[in-house]
Amino acid sequence: MNLEPVPLASIAKDINQSNGKLEEGFEDLPDAVYLPIIGKSDAVTRLSDLKLKPHNYVQIVMNSEKVNAEYVARFFSSELGRMIREYHQIGYANPRILVSSLKESELYFPSIETQIELINAQNEITELRAMINSIEQQLWNKPNDVEYTLKSLKNLNRESGFEEWAETLPFPLASILWRYNAESDVRLKKEHLFHFFEAVAQFNTILLLSGLKSDSSLFDAQREIVFKDFKKESLYRSTFGTWIVLGERIAKLIRTEMGNRNGRERCLKVFRSGRSDLIDSLSSKKTFEVLKRTADFRNKWKGHGGIENEREAQKRLSVLESELAALRELMVDTYAGNQIIRPENGKLKSGIYHIQVYSLMGTRQIFKKISIQMNIMLDSDRLYLYFEGNPEPLELLPFIKFKFGQSSEENACYFYNSLDKSGVRWVSYHFDKEAEFVKVDNSLEQILESFFGYN
Repeated sequence: MNLEPVPLASIAKDINQSNGKLEEGFEDLPDAVYLPIIGKSDAVTRLSDLKLKPHNYVQIVMNSEKVNAEYVARFFSSELGRMIREYHQIGYANPRILVSSLKESELYFPSIETQIELINAQNEITELRAMINSIEQQLWNKPNDVEYTLKSLKNLNRESGFEEWAETLPFPLASILWRYNAESDVRLKKEHLFHFFEAVAQFNTILLLSGLKSDSSLFDAQREIVFKDFKKESLYRSTFGTWIVLGERIAKLIRTEMGNRNGRERCLKVFRSGRSDLIDSLSSKKTFEVLKRTADFRNKWKGHGGIENEREAQKRLSVLESELAALRELMVDTYAGNQIIRPENGKLKSGIYHIQVYSLMGTRQIFKKISIQMNIMLDSDRLYLYFEGNPEPLELLPFIKFKFGQSSEENACYFYNSLDKSGVRWVSYHFDKEAEFVKVDNSLEQILESFFGYN
């Protein structure tokens, strides 16, 4: 293979054994590889991907200046990597790798640039796999659309597939992916991906919190758990980490509820849904693990990264694109049957509200108008999660705002950022012309206070 031998000790910062005091066995560190010390399971870079119990792994923290952790994991899972693992195993009945022996091992790697290219190729394969899985689900969930499914299969390629996936997402997320996909500058692409991951954390948590708060008895029962160690002021300046912590706590509660029949029915009711796909995705433990890793990357690279040259920027972009591929696999068809809507106008006829709404889905700033029938009148200043055919959508808490401009190109989405004496600060991740604005909003402060039982 024309590869040079590289001593593991020269590229690894630490080799850690599992810690029984930690829930997941290891501290979730960046640039870590989890190598099975027994059996033939794959090496992985994510705690959520462990197939064995944690004590059957060692954590190898790689020096990112010398080697790509994802590549190391792939190498250990290759034919040559497995041969090296077997060579360092001792024992007959239950052979296992000793850490002392592992430190002396030699691995075979290409240059760091080639490693990045290989991981980019693997990301392409992962995205293709996600696309194929989506097409397969479509084939059997919608048998009458077989001609369209076959067309999708024949046209299968990364670029169109990625764009098709983006079009299935709510505009607040899809618009950021569009900026990332259209950008050619490596550093800007990286920043767009950071914005996307942060927006996913905030958006998912807003949906989870909206569902939880729509059931007052459930919310009151879980309020103390969700907001434990939080102060009202901590939400006055929201951060990536804030939304992840809140989202993780609510997601855990939702997973527990979904684990029993009565709780499952209650969750479907609070999210106004006839299917569990979206709820399962929003509350997925793996989704929040991806978000935590990307938040750690941002803190590490911005806080201790030094000057970023072109090579380093490309390497970091590759890492984020691996996380994007992982997230995409978790979000295949997540919003099937669901839409984010904003009401325009409506009228009451024969006891039913006939309402014109904007469908805020996909990357385009020209929003499709649809007519829906509701049992209740909707507020034109609010956003809703609408499951097709349900006569009552879920009203979203007002932490996302839409501004309609004089032209469709000026239609913009804003996320809540902070609250102070001057008002609420809103930021947009896709609209450069007015990337942020401040506006007084007393109702938002009241909602923040309600989380802590102040009103």
